Order: sequence, then C-alpha cells, then structure tokens
Amino acid sequence: ATTSAEVEATTSADVEATTSADVEATTSADAEATTSADAEATTSADVEATTSADVEATTSADNEATTSA
Repeated sequence: ATTSAEVEATTSADVEATTSADVEATTSADAEATTSADAEATTSADVEATTSADVEATTSADNEATTSA
C-alpha cells in the first residue's frame, strides 16, 4: 500500500501606489502709473507631493505526506 500526497499553496501579491502632484503658480504683475509707478511681481510656489508604497506579501506552503507499507 503506497500513498503519496503533494500539496502546494503559493500566493504572491504586489501592490504599488504612486502619487505625484506638481503645482506651479507663476508670475503675476500689477502695474499702476500715476506719476509714480508701482510694480509688483510675485513669482513662486512649487509644491511637490510624492507618495510611494510598495507592499509585497508572499505566502508559500509545501506539504508532502508519503506513506508506504
């Protein structure tokens, strides 16, 4: 009497979440002339938000049962 059983369970999961945001606000000019001149130039604001997540879940199970008589 010979009995052999092989069971393999393999699970792999890869999850990637990547978020990038670029915001640029640039150059506004106000000019007023009344025998005098006011000039306002405002430049700036760079915003970068980067989020990255790497998740790896690996599960492996090997079961071997052998019976011989």
